[in-house]
Amino acid sequence: MSGRVSALVVARVVLHSLGLMSAVTATYGFMSQFSWLGGPLPFSQLPDWLQDRLRVFHLVPSTPVLVHEDHWQDTPAQLSGFGGGGVAPQGWGEYSGGTRAGVVTFWDPGFLPLLAWALLLTLPVIAVGVLWFILGRMVSTAVDGDPFTGANASRLALIGVVLLVGPYLFIVTSHLVRVWMLSSSTVAGKVDAAMPWSTVPLWPLGAGIAVLALAATWRVGVRLRDDVAGLV
Repeated sequence: MSGRVSALVVARVVLHSLGLMSAVTATYGFMSQFSWLGGPLPFSQLPDWLQDRLRVFHLVPSTPVLVHEDHWQDTPAQLSGFGGGGVAPQGWGEYSGGTRAGVVTFWDPGFLPLLAWALLLTLPVIAVGVLWFILGRMVSTAVDGDPFTGANASRLALIGVVLLVGPYLFIVTSHLVRVWMLSSSTVAGKVDAAMPWSTVPLWPLGAGIAVLALAATWRVGVRLRDDVAGLV
């Protein structure tokens, strides 16, 4: 029995450590989008493997777009509203791609859109960190001797909801943020943000429903055990 408890204690430490790492990563990612406030963060001084993991936080906001039909003959510079060789206009959105579809990079989205973008990048990491802490709490109840409780069933249900809804909410929200940036950029009225339906994942449906089913089963088991205990 002591060996099992020791393994559970190790698992709890690992889960809480992963949650803490997620919190640190989210903080770093958020600050990276606003590095101009306090100088560039020491990204180049980090180990290569850590740079690879954090590189996503250094991406400039961008979105795939579809060009309006009446602008198919425009050059990328005309679509962007700036061809270089001078001071970039406020809200500059640089278009690159073909005559009908391409990508717009937002070099000057403004403070509030950039704040929304920074939050958008860090929210998935925060959500994963919360899940690690929830799982760590469940393991703690096992260390204490009784993991089969209604509270743990509720924790499983919360995990299921996050897995089921979270990825799709993130996709929709990120699209809306990109539309917002587009509306206040130099390419506004010339292109529309494309919704990448082909990249919408299906795994959240299976994972979320499976965990919710497990939570319901867990709750039934807890209820049956309590009923039996009441008869003894």
